[in-house]
Amino acid sequence: MEANGKEFITNAFLDQGSSTTLCDEKLLELLGVPRERVTFTLTTVNKTSERQQGFKASLSVAPLHENRYVRLPNVFSVKGLPIVCPPAPSTEALKRWRHLDGVTFPEQTSKEVLLLIGLDVPEVFWSLEERRGKPDERYAVRTVLGWSLIGPRPDSKASVCVNHVRVGDKLLERQVAKLWQLEATPIAATKEGLSKEDRYTLSLMKQSKSGSLLHDCPPFRSQVVAELCEFCTTSNRQRQLK
Repeated sequence: MEANGKEFITNAFLDQGSSTTLCDEKLLELLGVPRERVTFTLTTVNKTSERQQGFKASLSVAPLHENRYVRLPNVFSVKGLPIVCPPAPSTEALKRWRHLDGVTFPEQTSKEVLLLIGLDVPEVFWSLEERRGKPDERYAVRTVLGWSLIGPRPDSKASVCVNHVRVGDKLLERQVAKLWQLEATPIAATKEGLSKEDRYTLSLMKQSKSGSLLHDCPPFRSQVVAELCEFCTTSNRQRQLK
């Protein structure tokens, strides 16, 4: 992690079930980044919406031992992320799968997860390389942040982990709802009346059997031209029916 010229190493969780990026508020304090206090609604997988007070900040993240940073423009802080990082598989453990040969994971210094990256940063989910085995075997995906191991864990039968997080801005939701209401409201059509000169010219045209007078008259407003065109078309049709 990098922000405000400071760096900090932490575990990050890439969550495709979340529409936003969250961080533990401790991370913002450690980095000392400028932040904005906000109120937002947090919706979880059980559709429970909870209004929270937190901060919004901009951070950058890079894989360990590399300097390719990915910007996280909108990170919302919460008082804690209930995520425990599973132990990284050792090189020896990965040798049991031939398709994972050469895949390595950095040594973990902590199991604490202080950052959850959601789908609002699609770049971190780009699949640069995949190592697939049989349908029921674990496989590895290399993203811009390094390798991720996906699939059932040997010790995962006793517990289940499901994630879904969505953050809503109450003010923005109200503004969008008001805009929809305005668009759905019918607007009464208004028709501007003709001037005295327009009515006189239109009467001359209606008395004429041809449209020749149209070229001898001054410029019309669009409404007069429309009525003249409709009158000429009707007259032509009547002559054709005779």
